[in-house]
Amino acid sequence: MKVRAMTRIASFILMAGSILAILSVEQNASSDASATQTLAPVAVSSNKGEYEYVIGSALESLQRRSIYANSVIWTQARDRAIASSKTVSGEKEAILVMLRLLRELGDEHAFPVPKEGVEQYLQRASTRAAATSQDIAQRNKAIEGDISYVSIAAFASTDPATIQKFSDDLSRQIKTADAKATCGWIIDLRDNSGGNMWPMAAGVSQLLNAESFGSFQSGNGAKVAWWNSEGGVGFGGQMVVSKTAELPALVNSKKSIAVLVGPKTSSSGEAMAVAFHGRPNTLLFGDITHGLTTSTERLAFSDHFDLFISTSRFVDRTGHVYSGPIAPDVIVAASKDGSDAPLRAAIDWLHQDCKKS
Repeated sequence: MKVRAMTRIASFILMAGSILAILSVEQNASSDASATQTLAPVAVSSNKGEYEYVIGSALESLQRRSIYANSVIWTQARDRAIASSKTVSGEKEAILVMLRLLRELGDEHAFPVPKEGVEQYLQRASTRAAATSQDIAQRNKAIEGDISYVSIAAFASTDPATIQKFSDDLSRQIKTADAKATCGWIIDLRDNSGGNMWPMAAGVSQLLNAESFGSFQSGNGAKVAWWNSEGGVGFGGQMVVSKTAELPALVNSKKSIAVLVGPKTSSSGEAMAVAFHGRPNTLLFGDITHGLTTSTERLAFSDHFDLFISTSRFVDRTGHVYSGPIAPDVIVAASKDGSDAPLRAAIDWLHQDCKKS
């Protein structure tokens, strides 16, 4: 029974690796670490088993970098992981030990991932990201009245050309929609399960209306700002995505915005909701988000697997720190009759707000 349970959990981890690999771009996308910062694979100690040493090294890095290292249960969870590591004899067991530790600490955004799974998924993710970029215009729909609707889908790629194309295509789509938006905008993040927040932010940068539109907060409380300049967007001292599309300024960039969110809005999708939250004349509509409101960092410890850990929390421009799901300003449950109640509520609010101005 124990063997079967371990097999099932190990299989789950491999599948989870496919999900989490989206987040690997967040080392470039939403981490307060340098875009190239990873730890080199550790050498195997002659005094310890390979996996015991690897797990011990991972624990040391977790204690330095994880936002959960100050948790009241850290010491007990770490000691249990150290004890378990002494009997680990294979990759799957090592991954299981680390997964249990991360979940005990409450880090739902972290996973140990087999290296092979990461690289395979990243290749597939880049292919899907390229298709997403081509779909930007097709995702938009006609909205009654003088309101423009823009849907921002999940986007996961580490390829610079694919990233730049997505950002530029999104910028052009918003410029095309600008003329109609005299009563405001609807930004739909309900299908945005995450990936790389920065091409999304660069694409909507003219609507953010701020030089600083949020930040990362590490476990010790230090903050690194998300910034928006004429040249591009980034965090701290790092430009992540430049603005290459030569587009004139939006006429309706300061109009009200209704942001649609829901249970599928996750990770970098939630980062985009945070980026808009606190913007003047902006409200979030829909349902509670998934709750992965942390940035992740990819750490490499062996030839077998990498470890993704949460190293900072999202903070909006008002200073509010997010920990878990985001509750929208206006909660609107999905309709059972097939109609789009959150969209309807957003349209009604924008029309009412437009009449006041």
